[in-house]
Amino acid sequence: MRGMVASVTSCIGGKDEKFAVRVRPAAPARVYFVYKTMSEFDALWTALESLASDVKTRQEAASLPRPSVLAQWLASIVDHYAFRQIISDLRAQQKETMSALNVFLQFLVRRVAALYVEKSILRCGSCRVGRQLARLVRDFLQVPTPTATGLKDRKRQFAEMRPEDAEEQRSNAGTKSLFPVRATGERAAKTQKLCGMRELCMPPLSCPMVAPVASRRRVFAEVDF
Repeated sequence: MRGMVASVTSCIGGKDEKFAVRVRPAAPARVYFVYKTMSEFDALWTALESLASDVKTRQEAASLPRPSVLAQWLASIVDHYAFRQIISDLRAQQKETMSALNVFLQFLVRRVAALYVEKSILRCGSCRVGRQLARLVRDFLQVPTPTATGLKDRKRQFAEMRPEDAEEQRSNAGTKSLFPVRATGERAAKTQKLCGMRELCMPPLSCPMVAPVASRRRVFAEVDF
């Protein structure tokens, strides 16, 4: 994580707010995006509070060794930075929360990146808080790896279908191609159209027609009044 830079670039609306986090590691030099919800940011802050509570316990206990400078810094940050209260006030005022999340994430990533510059801090057995803090930030910014079985078993959406899939599926004898390809010279089979007049058939010409029905005769009588 040495030289890593992370920032919140945009917010995707919906039922649950989802924020796009742009991550640029130093090596390899590639940029990728991870998408985090507000609940995931809150879980990260909860983990920091848990680390800070352990530091306070060690500070109060006289028998335990004194916490490191990094541990004391983390405990001070958690005490003075009211993360949840800031987010709650912004939502009450109907203001955007992306800037507050960006400030919180950037200073945390920069502090962890500085730990990787000083390798002696992470290798030191007494700096347990530094290793845990680096692990938290690394897991938070890690790209989620999709499972291969889930992609094959789930139903594909229409937008995901590509014409190139026809060649791959034709090679599998047991699977039916999504995009069937007609061989050269093969005539297209005519599809049978269904309609409501399908069961009606015309009689042949040799068949005699129905006997004519005798027409009624109208009789007009002259009546003298």
